[in-house]
Amino acid sequence: MNKHAATMVRNAELMGDDIVGIFLSEEVLGSSSKTKPMGDKLRRFIHHQESIQCLRPLGSGIHGAVLLATIKNVKYALKVFKYWKQPGPVFDSYEKAIYTSPLANESRAFARLHAARKDGTWAVRCHGWMKLSDAQFRDIGDVFDGEGLSRWVIVKDYLPMLTDASHTNQILKNFAIPKELRLLPHDVLPQNYRGSQIVDLSCTLTSPCPEWSEFEFNLFYSETVYGVLDWFEDPPKRSFLTSETFLSRTLAFLLRPFCALGRSN
Repeated sequence: MNKHAATMVRNAELMGDDIVGIFLSEEVLGSSSKTKPMGDKLRRFIHHQESIQCLRPLGSGIHGAVLLATIKNVKYALKVFKYWKQPGPVFDSYEKAIYTSPLANESRAFARLHAARKDGTWAVRCHGWMKLSDAQFRDIGDVFDGEGLSRWVIVKDYLPMLTDASHTNQILKNFAIPKELRLLPHDVLPQNYRGSQIVDLSCTLTSPCPEWSEFEFNLFYSETVYGVLDWFEDPPKRSFLTSETFLSRTLAFLLRPFCALGRSN
């Protein structure tokens, strides 16, 4: 690859309108009309054109901001994603890189859960994606610094309940769902849970993923189980998969070459 081509790959726009049709679908989630199977494409939020009211920031991180909002008298958690470019040092081709953004990760994972009728089980219920209009984006800017934010949003149930030791057994049981669906969650941290449900899938991989062997896949779930058991121990009984370990693994995941994703999307 020559220098010019490498620069183009490094600076490629990974969150343009062309992602609709790749891992986002124009089909509306929850509509009464019959729709064909979407594969791992997330459908659009049914009320995406409605006004957003009673906005309140809930938190923010490296991938975006989460805001509480009321739409048609229902409370939702809106995850507004930040713009994303490949972090390097290795840069994939555009055809592969388009699947590597946090938005792509979360969209594909929720789409697979929807397709399997497992939405709202292991993970929070997702209501689809939306792209903010000018008016909607201004409304968010009135309550949150919108610098670096894109207009892409994933809409989820609002779950105010925090996670504690009483949820551990159900959290462990729920891991059977992503394992069955071939999802590899790098987001398993106490702060990413509400009650027994995970609410952040922006680092979750959806297979097939050539970089992961069957051995690594099974080992991941085995270690994850032990890590969850350690969350509410003081002091921790185990030295692996504490929050700090998961954070370091997530960082390593973000900086490694991303998976080749040739599949029917």
